[in-house]
Amino acid sequence: MFSPAVAIATFAALVGIVSAQHSVSITNNCGTGTPYMNGPSTGLIAIPNGYSTAGDMTGWIIFLQTGACGAQGEGCLIVEGTLNGGYSDVDISRIPPNTFNVATSFSYTDGDGGKSCATADCACDSDAYCTSGQSGAIASSPDPAASIEITFC
Repeated sequence: MFSPAVAIATFAALVGIVSAQHSVSITNNCGTGTPYMNGPSTGLIAIPNGYSTAGDMTGWIIFLQTGACGAQGEGCLIVEGTLNGGYSDVDISRIPPNTFNVATSFSYTDGDGGKSCATADCACDSDAYCTSGQSGAIASSPDPAASIEITFC
């Protein structure tokens, strides 16, 4: 039998876990193209006004569909990551078959940093991943409710 104090503490902890809000804000300055997200919980969806969820966002990619991108962002620059309570990681990737198509940047809304790839020769393993096995292009946030802003062009 649980004491009322244990039950209340357990409930409060679970509410805190479940209520983690994560969002992706999108700014498209290109004048063309549609932002898309592909993830395990969403599949491929257009997100011209961004995306928000009360749960964690795991293993997603986001790209600006300019007509040449595949469903996994092939042929385009992608932002990829996981926004989970307390251990969020996001990066920009041009690992083939991904490649530069438009200037892309992101930043955490809480000020925990971000990355930018403005040209086809942006710095590998710093601004964007260019080959597998690199580790310097990740921007991380310990914020349990981490959210990001992505800007195209």
